[in-house]
Amino acid sequence: MTRGPEANKPLGVLARGALLPVIDDEAAWAEARLPPRMFAAALAVVAARHGLVFEAVSRARHGSSPVFLSRRWAVKWVPPFWRREAEVEARCLSHIEGALALETPALEAFGALDGWTYLVTSRVEGVPLRSVFPTLTVRDQVGVAGACGALLARLHALPLAGLGDAGEGWAAYVAHRLAEGPRTQRAAGLSEHLLRRLPGWLDPLSGGASRSGLSLLHGDLHHEHLVLRAEGGRWVLKGLLDLGDALVGEAAYDLVTPAFYVACGRREAQRALFDAAGFRCDAAASARMMAWSVMHRYLGLAHFLPPNPGPLSLEVLQARYWPVLC
Repeated sequence: MTRGPEANKPLGVLARGALLPVIDDEAAWAEARLPPRMFAAALAVVAARHGLVFEAVSRARHGSSPVFLSRRWAVKWVPPFWRREAEVEARCLSHIEGALALETPALEAFGALDGWTYLVTSRVEGVPLRSVFPTLTVRDQVGVAGACGALLARLHALPLAGLGDAGEGWAAYVAHRLAEGPRTQRAAGLSEHLLRRLPGWLDPLSGGASRSGLSLLHGDLHHEHLVLRAEGGRWVLKGLLDLGDALVGEAAYDLVTPAFYVACGRREAQRALFDAAGFRCDAAASARMMAWSVMHRYLGLAHFLPPNPGPLSLEVLQARYWPVLC
Protein backbone atom coordinates (compact mmCIF):
# COMPACT_ATOMS: atom_id res chain seq x y z
CA MET A 1 0.00 0.00 0.00
CA THR A 2 1.44 3.37 -1.02
CA ARG A 3 1.61 5.94 1.72
CA GLY A 4 0.78 9.57 0.89
CA PRO A 5 2.92 12.53 1.99
CA GLU A 6 0.66 13.15 5.00
CA ALA A 7 1.50 9.73 6.40
CA ASN A 8 5.20 10.61 6.38
CA LYS A 9 4.80 13.71 8.55
CA PRO A 10 5.78 13.38 12.21
CA LEU A 11 3.10 13.28 14.87
CA GLY A 12 3.00 16.33 17.10
CA VAL A 13 5.06 15.83 20.27
CA LEU A 14 3.21 15.66 23.59
CA ALA A 15 4.77 17.18 26.71
CA ARG A 16 4.49 15.19 29.93
CA GLY A 17 0.90 15.31 31.21
CA ALA A 18 -0.36 17.29 28.21
CA LEU A 19 -3.28 16.33 25.99
CA LEU A 20 -2.27 18.46 23.00
CA PRO A 21 1.07 18.54 21.17
CA VAL A 22 3.73 21.21 21.41
CA ILE A 23 3.70 23.29 18.21
CA ASP A 24 6.10 26.21 18.52
CA ASP A 25 5.89 27.92 15.14
CA GLU A 26 4.49 27.75 11.63
CA ALA A 27 7.39 25.62 10.39
CA ALA A 28 6.59 22.94 12.99
CA TRP A 29 2.90 23.34 12.17
CA ALA A 30 3.51 22.65 8.50
CA GLU A 31 5.37 19.44 9.36
CA ALA A 32 3.09 18.07 12.07
CA ARG A 33 0.52 15.33 11.48
CA LEU A 34 -2.42 15.73 13.86
CA PRO A 35 -4.91 12.87 13.52
CA PRO A 36 -8.39 13.39 14.99
CA ARG A 37 -7.76 10.90 17.80
CA MET A 38 -5.12 13.28 19.20
CA PHE A 39 -7.90 15.75 20.10
CA ALA A 40 -10.41 13.30 21.60
CA ALA A 41 -9.36 13.74 25.24
CA ALA A 42 -9.05 17.53 24.83
CA LEU A 43 -12.59 17.71 23.43
CA ALA A 44 -13.83 15.79 26.48
CA VAL A 45 -12.13 18.32 28.78
CA VAL A 46 -13.76 21.24 26.96
CA ALA A 47 -17.18 19.57 27.11
CA ALA A 48 -16.84 19.01 30.86
CA ARG A 49 -15.53 22.52 31.49
CA HIS A 50 -18.47 24.20 29.82
CA GLY A 51 -21.26 21.70 30.43
CA LEU A 52 -21.60 20.82 26.75
CA VAL A 53 -22.29 17.58 24.91
CA PHE A 54 -20.41 16.78 21.71
CA GLU A 55 -22.29 14.09 19.78
CA ALA A 56 -21.32 12.39 16.52
CA VAL A 57 -18.04 14.31 16.31
CA SER A 58 -16.19 14.51 13.00
CA ARG A 59 -13.32 16.64 11.78
CA ALA A 60 -14.01 19.31 9.17
CA ARG A 61 -12.26 18.63 5.88
CA HIS A 62 -10.91 22.13 5.31
CA GLY A 63 -9.39 24.90 7.38
CA SER A 64 -5.98 26.06 8.52
CA SER A 65 -6.78 25.09 12.14
CA PRO A 66 -8.36 21.80 13.23
CA VAL A 67 -12.14 22.12 13.53
CA PHE A 68 -14.37 19.41 14.99
CA LEU A 69 -18.09 19.31 14.31
CA SER A 70 -20.77 17.79 16.50
CA ARG A 71 -24.50 17.93 15.88
CA ARG A 72 -24.83 21.30 17.60
CA TRP A 73 -21.34 22.71 18.09
CA ALA A 74 -18.14 23.47 16.21
CA VAL A 75 -14.87 23.41 18.15
CA LYS A 76 -11.89 25.19 16.61
CA TRP A 77 -8.39 24.52 17.97
CA VAL A 78 -5.88 27.29 17.30
CA PRO A 79 -2.16 26.57 17.85
CA PRO A 80 -0.21 28.74 20.32
CA PHE A 81 1.47 30.98 17.75
CA TRP A 82 -1.93 32.07 16.38
CA ARG A 83 -3.43 32.96 19.76
CA ARG A 84 -3.89 36.61 18.86
CA GLU A 85 -5.86 35.66 15.76
CA ALA A 86 -8.11 33.50 17.93
CA GLU A 87 -8.70 36.40 20.32
CA VAL A 88 -9.57 38.67 17.39
CA GLU A 89 -11.97 36.08 16.00
CA ALA A 90 -13.72 35.73 19.36
CA ARG A 91 -14.20 39.52 19.63
CA CYS A 92 -15.42 39.80 16.06
CA LEU A 93 -17.90 36.92 16.37
CA SER A 94 -19.51 38.67 19.32
CA HIS A 95 -19.38 42.01 17.49
CA ILE A 96 -21.23 40.82 14.37
CA GLU A 97 -23.77 38.53 16.03
CA GLY A 98 -27.25 39.43 14.77
CA ALA A 99 -25.95 42.35 12.70
CA LEU A 100 -25.55 40.93 9.18
CA ALA A 101 -29.04 39.70 8.22
CA LEU A 102 -27.75 36.12 7.94
CA GLU A 103 -26.45 33.49 10.30
CA THR A 104 -23.02 33.62 11.89
CA PRO A 105 -21.56 31.27 14.50
CA ALA A 106 -22.51 32.31 18.03
CA LEU A 107 -19.59 32.13 20.44
CA GLU A 108 -20.46 29.70 23.25
CA ALA A 109 -17.06 29.22 24.92
CA PHE A 110 -13.50 30.49 24.61
CA GLY A 111 -10.50 29.20 26.50
CA ALA A 112 -7.09 27.59 26.47
CA LEU A 113 -5.66 24.11 27.01
CA ASP A 114 -1.99 23.13 26.85
CA GLY A 115 -1.17 26.43 25.16
CA TRP A 116 -3.78 25.96 22.43
CA THR A 117 -6.80 28.27 22.21
CA TYR A 118 -10.24 26.88 21.53
CA LEU A 119 -13.47 28.48 20.35
CA VAL A 120 -16.77 26.67 20.71
CA THR A 121 -19.47 28.09 18.46
CA SER A 122 -22.92 27.16 17.27
CA ARG A 123 -23.09 25.52 13.86
CA VAL A 124 -24.51 27.31 10.86
CA GLU A 125 -26.72 24.89 8.98
CA GLY A 126 -26.16 24.51 5.28
CA VAL A 127 -23.38 23.62 2.86
CA PRO A 128 -20.29 25.61 1.89
CA LEU A 129 -20.44 27.28 -1.51
CA ARG A 130 -17.39 25.27 -2.53
CA SER A 131 -19.28 21.97 -2.37
CA VAL A 132 -22.10 23.01 -4.70
CA PHE A 133 -20.41 25.62 -6.91
CA PRO A 134 -19.98 23.29 -9.94
CA THR A 135 -23.75 22.69 -9.98
CA LEU A 136 -24.88 26.32 -9.68
CA THR A 137 -26.92 27.81 -12.46
CA VAL A 138 -25.86 31.21 -13.78
CA ARG A 139 -28.87 32.69 -12.01
CA ASP A 140 -27.83 31.17 -8.69
CA GLN A 141 -24.21 32.26 -9.08
CA VAL A 142 -25.28 35.83 -9.79
CA GLY A 143 -27.68 35.73 -6.84
CA VAL A 144 -25.00 34.43 -4.46
CA ALA A 145 -22.49 37.00 -5.73
CA GLY A 146 -24.97 39.82 -5.13
CA ALA A 147 -25.78 38.49 -1.66
CA CYS A 148 -22.06 38.29 -0.92
CA GLY A 149 -21.63 41.93 -1.93
CA ALA A 150 -24.56 42.97 0.26
CA LEU A 151 -23.05 41.01 3.15
CA LEU A 152 -19.77 42.89 2.75
CA ALA A 153 -21.59 46.23 2.63
CA ARG A 154 -23.30 45.44 5.93
CA LEU A 155 -20.09 44.18 7.53
CA HIS A 156 -18.13 47.24 6.44
CA ALA A 157 -20.81 49.57 7.79
CA LEU A 158 -20.60 48.20 11.34
CA PRO A 159 -19.15 50.53 13.98
CA LEU A 160 -15.61 49.74 15.10
CA ALA A 161 -16.15 50.64 18.74
CA GLY A 162 -15.60 47.66 21.00
CA LEU A 163 -13.29 45.79 18.65
CA GLY A 164 -10.10 46.91 20.36
CA ASP A 165 -7.00 46.29 18.26
CA ALA A 166 -8.69 43.87 15.87
CA GLY A 167 -5.99 42.41 13.68
CA GLU A 168 -2.74 44.12 12.84
CA GLY A 169 -2.59 47.85 12.24
CA TRP A 170 -3.66 48.39 8.64
CA ALA A 171 -0.61 50.40 7.59
CA ALA A 172 1.71 47.78 9.09
CA TYR A 173 -0.25 44.97 7.47
CA VAL A 174 -0.09 46.58 4.02
CA ALA A 175 3.64 47.30 4.33
CA HIS A 176 4.26 43.70 5.38
CA ARG A 177 2.20 42.27 2.53
CA LEU A 178 3.85 44.50 -0.06
CA ALA A 179 7.17 42.99 0.99
CA GLU A 180 5.86 39.43 1.29
CA GLY A 181 3.48 39.35 -1.70
CA PRO A 182 6.05 38.24 -4.29
CA ARG A 183 7.28 35.49 -1.94
CA THR A 184 3.70 34.32 -1.44
CA GLN A 185 3.18 34.18 -5.19
CA ARG A 186 6.45 32.29 -5.71
CA ALA A 187 5.42 29.72 -3.10
CA ALA A 188 2.07 29.35 -4.89
CA GLY A 189 3.87 28.48 -8.14
CA LEU A 190 3.90 31.70 -10.15
CA SER A 191 6.48 31.45 -12.94
CA GLU A 192 9.73 33.37 -12.67
CA HIS A 193 9.12 35.59 -15.70
CA LEU A 194 5.87 36.81 -14.12
CA LEU A 195 7.43 37.14 -10.66
CA ARG A 196 9.94 39.61 -12.12
CA ARG A 197 7.05 41.83 -13.21
CA LEU A 198 5.23 41.91 -9.86
CA PRO A 199 6.85 45.10 -8.46
CA GLY A 200 5.24 47.10 -11.26
CA TRP A 201 1.84 45.63 -10.46
CA LEU A 202 2.20 46.85 -6.87
CA ASP A 203 2.77 50.47 -7.92
CA PRO A 204 -0.86 51.55 -7.25
CA LEU A 205 -0.17 50.87 -3.56
CA SER A 206 3.17 52.67 -3.46
CA GLY A 207 1.61 55.59 -1.59
CA GLY A 208 0.92 53.29 1.36
CA ALA A 209 -2.30 52.41 3.11
CA SER A 210 -5.20 54.71 3.76
CA ARG A 211 -5.51 55.74 7.41
CA SER A 212 -9.10 56.96 7.21
CA GLY A 213 -12.46 55.47 6.29
CA LEU A 214 -11.45 52.02 7.53
CA SER A 215 -13.89 49.16 8.17
CA LEU A 216 -14.06 45.77 9.79
CA LEU A 217 -12.94 43.25 7.15
CA HIS A 218 -13.51 39.51 7.00
CA GLY A 219 -10.06 39.16 5.46
CA ASP A 220 -10.54 35.89 3.56
CA LEU A 221 -14.10 35.62 2.27
CA HIS A 222 -13.95 32.68 -0.13
CA HIS A 223 -16.19 29.78 -1.15
CA GLU A 224 -15.47 27.73 1.99
CA HIS A 225 -16.67 30.51 4.31
CA LEU A 226 -20.05 31.17 2.66
CA VAL A 227 -22.89 28.85 3.68
CA LEU A 228 -25.78 28.12 1.31
CA ARG A 229 -29.15 26.45 1.70
CA ALA A 230 -31.60 25.31 -0.96
CA GLU A 231 -34.83 27.31 -1.02
CA GLY A 232 -37.50 27.08 -3.67
CA GLY A 233 -35.24 25.19 -6.06
CA ARG A 234 -32.40 27.72 -5.73
CA TRP A 235 -29.20 27.98 -3.71
CA VAL A 236 -29.33 30.99 -1.39
CA LEU A 237 -26.61 32.53 0.78
CA LYS A 238 -27.57 32.03 4.43
CA GLY A 239 -24.43 32.11 6.55
CA LEU A 240 -20.89 33.33 7.09
CA LEU A 241 -18.03 31.43 8.73
CA ASP A 242 -14.51 31.94 10.07
CA LEU A 243 -13.36 35.39 11.14
CA GLY A 244 -9.88 34.16 12.01
CA ASP A 245 -8.35 36.61 9.53
CA ALA A 246 -10.51 39.60 10.44
CA LEU A 247 -8.83 42.99 10.55
CA VAL A 248 -9.63 46.68 10.19
CA GLY A 249 -8.71 48.12 6.81
CA GLU A 250 -9.87 49.42 3.42
CA ALA A 251 -13.21 47.90 2.42
CA ALA A 252 -12.17 47.15 -1.18
CA TYR A 253 -9.54 44.66 0.04
CA ASP A 254 -12.36 42.34 1.12
CA LEU A 255 -13.49 41.98 -2.50
CA VAL A 256 -10.35 40.14 -3.62
CA THR A 257 -11.26 36.60 -2.61
CA PRO A 258 -14.96 36.75 -3.60
CA ALA A 259 -13.98 38.19 -6.98
CA PHE A 260 -11.86 35.09 -7.64
CA TYR A 261 -13.87 32.41 -5.81
CA VAL A 262 -17.48 33.60 -6.10
CA ALA A 263 -17.83 35.78 -9.21
CA CYS A 264 -15.05 33.82 -10.94
CA GLY A 265 -14.72 36.17 -13.90
CA ARG A 266 -18.39 35.97 -14.94
CA ARG A 267 -19.51 39.50 -15.86
CA GLU A 268 -23.06 39.23 -14.53
CA ALA A 269 -21.77 37.91 -11.20
CA GLN A 270 -19.08 40.60 -11.03
CA ARG A 271 -21.62 43.36 -11.57
CA ALA A 272 -23.87 41.85 -8.87
CA LEU A 273 -20.97 41.56 -6.41
CA PHE A 274 -19.52 45.01 -7.06
CA ASP A 275 -22.84 46.86 -7.19
CA ALA A 276 -24.13 45.31 -3.96
CA ALA A 277 -20.84 46.08 -2.20
CA GLY A 278 -20.95 49.70 -3.41
CA PHE A 279 -17.72 49.26 -5.40
CA ARG A 280 -17.12 51.18 -8.63
CA CYS A 281 -14.57 49.43 -10.86
CA ASP A 282 -13.07 52.16 -13.02
CA ALA A 283 -9.55 51.99 -14.48
CA ALA A 284 -7.84 53.26 -11.31
CA ALA A 285 -9.83 50.89 -9.10
CA SER A 286 -9.04 47.97 -11.41
CA ALA A 287 -5.30 48.64 -11.11
CA ARG A 288 -5.53 48.99 -7.33
CA MET A 289 -7.55 45.77 -6.99
CA MET A 290 -4.98 43.89 -9.06
CA ALA A 291 -2.32 45.18 -6.66
CA TRP A 292 -4.38 43.93 -3.70
CA SER A 293 -4.61 40.57 -5.47
CA VAL A 294 -0.84 40.34 -5.92
CA MET A 295 -0.12 41.11 -2.27
CA HIS A 296 -3.02 39.16 -0.74
CA ARG A 297 -2.06 36.83 2.08
CA TYR A 298 -3.85 33.78 0.69
CA LEU A 299 -4.49 34.29 -3.02
CA GLY A 300 -2.14 32.35 -5.31
CA LEU A 301 -2.45 33.86 -8.78
CA ALA A 302 -0.88 30.79 -10.39
CA HIS A 303 -4.05 28.82 -9.62
CA PHE A 304 -5.99 31.08 -11.99
CA LEU A 305 -3.51 30.94 -14.88
CA PRO A 306 -2.93 28.29 -17.58
CA PRO A 307 -0.05 25.80 -17.05
CA ASN A 308 2.35 27.74 -19.29
CA PRO A 309 1.37 31.40 -18.87
CA GLY A 310 2.48 33.87 -21.49
CA PRO A 311 4.19 37.21 -20.89
CA LEU A 312 0.87 39.11 -20.78
CA SER A 313 -0.92 36.64 -18.50
CA LEU A 314 -1.23 39.13 -15.65
CA GLU A 315 -2.90 41.65 -17.98
CA VAL A 316 -5.34 38.93 -19.05
CA LEU A 317 -5.96 38.08 -15.39
CA GLN A 318 -6.70 41.72 -14.55
CA ALA A 319 -9.09 42.06 -17.48
CA ARG A 320 -10.94 38.94 -16.42
CA TYR A 321 -11.23 39.51 -12.66
CA TRP A 322 -11.10 43.32 -12.41
CA PRO A 323 -12.78 44.53 -15.60
CA VAL A 324 -13.55 48.21 -16.01
CA LEU A 325 -17.31 48.21 -15.70
CA CYS A 326 -18.03 51.94 -15.62
